[in-house]
Amino acid sequence: QIYIGRWASFTSVATVLVDNFFANVTLGRDVSEDAVWQALETVQLARLASEMSDGIFTRLGEQGNNLSVGQKQLLAMARVLVATPQILILDEATANIDSGTEQAIQKALRAVRERTTHRNGALFVLNPMP
Repeated sequence: QIYIGRWASFTSVATVLVDNFFANVTLGRDVSEDAVWQALETVQLARLASEMSDGIFTRLGEQGNNLSVGQKQLLAMARVLVATPQILILDEATANIDSGTEQAIQKALRAVRERTTHRNGALFVLNPMP
């Protein structure tokens, strides 16, 4: 994921820091614990985090080795939710994940859409066919 000012990108490869849930969602930005919990709830990771020994302050393994590929994707989507970018670029955002994770990502994208306006004339969807 890339965050530059007003825009963010979201790809099928989710980077996980060797740190806790909180640090992985906030990436050093000034974000409250409540906002992190809300983002994790939206992407359906709050239950997982709450069941861990230190909640959102539980340290994740190297490259998130204690998370599934889908959970890493959802963690990356939680970053997008707290960043509130004006422009969100998706690149194969739901590739290589199960249908349950895809539904969670779609739910999170609806949450982003509800608080973001756009002009349909300025919206471009690129999906080249082979």
